[in-house]
Amino acid sequence: MNAIPSQKHVAYHESGHFVAQIVLQPVSHISRVSIIPDDDEGTCGAVYGEDIVLWEDNMPPRERIEAQIICLLSGFAAERKYDPSEKHRRLAMEGASRDFEKAINLCEIAGISLEESHLKARSFVDERWNEIICLTEALLIVKEFIGEEAEIWLDYAIRNVPISDLMLDQYPNLELLMKTKMG
Repeated sequence: MNAIPSQKHVAYHESGHFVAQIVLQPVSHISRVSIIPDDDEGTCGAVYGEDIVLWEDNMPPRERIEAQIICLLSGFAAERKYDPSEKHRRLAMEGASRDFEKAINLCEIAGISLEESHLKARSFVDERWNEIICLTEALLIVKEFIGEEAEIWLDYAIRNVPISDLMLDQYPNLELLMKTKMG
């Protein structure tokens, strides 16, 4: 039987993916970020949205492929920054195996080095660590963000962008987080 990572590890992992996705892939739509296990998919959490579709006749530019690789590797990089212990390394790698599989395939298609991409993902995580921490702490409270909730929360918590009453009505998780932050 496989070991199961803590919710905090999963939250760091998914937050790393999410922050990379909104920064590096602003045209992609993210419908949900969650740390709720999905037994059908065999996942402990996920960022749900549109993947890049690679059609032979219509390949996206190399930069977009590289950004997608960094998005795939940023979950593992964030989880490892939070817990760099060797004890957790094997568990983190097992949990990120699908991400690595996709990243390896994209690296082969685009002729990009996986090692170089991993270093870029680690650097990205270092640069965006405060946002990743902020989102992780919020995910540990609400367990899941739907639609634009996570982006709105980051704008509020990191960039001091006010949250309107209309947004609170539309996204109940935000009200819960504001009460928790102020309480």
